[in-house]
Amino acid sequence: MSPSNRQGWFFNVIVTVLLIGVVVVMGLLILQNRDLKARLAAIQTEAADVPELEIGDVVDGFNLPALDGTMTRLDFSAPGSETLLLFFSPDCPACDENFAGWVDIEQGQRHENRRIIYISTVPEEQTRRYVADKDLESEVLIADRSVLDRYKVFQIPATVLVGTGGVVSGVWIGILPDTVVSEL
Repeated sequence: MSPSNRQGWFFNVIVTVLLIGVVVVMGLLILQNRDLKARLAAIQTEAADVPELEIGDVVDGFNLPALDGTMTRLDFSAPGSETLLLFFSPDCPACDENFAGWVDIEQGQRHENRRIIYISTVPEEQTRRYVADKDLESEVLIADRSVLDRYKVFQIPATVLVGTGGVVSGVWIGILPDTVVSEL
C-alpha cells in the first residue's frame, strides 16, 4: 500500500469512528430526552393535583431565619392584624418586576396593623446579595421547603395576605397588577 493510500485509509477509519461516535451520542441524547419528557409529564400531573392556596384557607405560623441570622417567629394570633407575605427568588425575572410594586406597598403602608415580610426561596447568601441594592424596610426571611409546601407556594412571585387566626384573605400569583398594588 502506498503512503498516500495509507493516509486515505487512516482518514476513512478516523471519520468512520467519529461518525459512529456521533450516532451513539445522538441515540443516548434521544433516550435522555424521552426520559426527561416522561419525568416532566409526571411532575406536571403531580403539580396539577396539588391544591393552590385560596382565600379562606387557614395557615399556621412558622419560624424562619432572617438575614441577620436570628430566628423570626411569625404567628397570626394578634387580633385585627394582617401579614403580607411576599415570596420571591433572586433568579426570577417576574419577581424582579414585582419588586417595584412590593416596595411601593411597603413604603406607602396605610395599615398600621399590617406586617410585611419578604420570603426568599433560595439560600441566605444569594438572597443577601440580591436584596443589598433594594430599598427594603421590612424583614427578609429565608424559607425552607416545609413552609413553601404548607403555604402551597409552587410558583413565584407569590403575594399572600393573611389575617387574624391565619385566615388567608388574598392570594396573588405572578406579577401584581397596578390595581392590586394601589389597594394593598
